[in-house]
Amino acid sequence: MIRPFATSDFEELTEVWNNVNRLAYPYVVAHQRYTLEEVRAFFLSSVMPFNRLWVASLGTSIVGFIAVDATHINQLAVDVNYQHRGIGSALLRHLLAITEGPWRLFTFQRNESARRFYEKHGFCVVGFGVSPPPENEPDVEYLLERSRVPPSSWSR
Repeated sequence: MIRPFATSDFEELTEVWNNVNRLAYPYVVAHQRYTLEEVRAFFLSSVMPFNRLWVASLGTSIVGFIAVDATHINQLAVDVNYQHRGIGSALLRHLLAITEGPWRLFTFQRNESARRFYEKHGFCVVGFGVSPPPENEPDVEYLLERSRVPPSSWSR
């Protein structure tokens, strides 16, 4: 089930996000050092105030979420125990069903799984760079234009 983020989701969602960051990015030193309290403080100060959020849940458990501002997908994370089961695709389809786009995002160049996922869904590489501190990791910018997405992907 995909639904809007609720304040009561905060603790569980940030725990999922912290686990994803630690396990998916062992090469990003900053993600390995953050405590759960620091992750929660960052989420409160830098994610929640500037993004619309939706969560994916199975039963009573949060298994993923997407956070977007007007033009960028700033976060798309799926619990490591539920990856490769269509949850990320469902979150993306939900976003496309309720918005116009186009959508931009950044991911790490080394994140091959995410890169395959985004390219499978019609995102095109538009640039390479380096993420800002504290990560300082080579990244890639993607763009998804509505014309590149089959209409059947727009609805849930």
